[in-house]
Amino acid sequence: MITPRWVNLYGYVFLAIVAAMLVLVWFQLVPQSLYIPLFLVALVLYLIRITLRLLLERQRRLQLREAEKGADMTGEKREK
Repeated sequence: MITPRWVNLYGYVFLAIVAAMLVLVWFQLVPQSLYIPLFLVALVLYLIRITLRLLLERQRRLQLREAEKGADMTGEKREK
């Protein structure tokens, strides 16, 4: 189960890693031959971040639907 806490933690770790990569490239601490691999790593991490956010939202919607179904079966009205 994906939790918002883990998604947020991954987001902050992602930002720290990308910031470190940016500093390495900006101050030319890595050879130019590593620019493309670093970019690809950052891109993959970003795509994982987007995927986690989408999965978290999908999971939240499914939980809301299940809660609505449960409330409908008991005859209770769900408050928003």
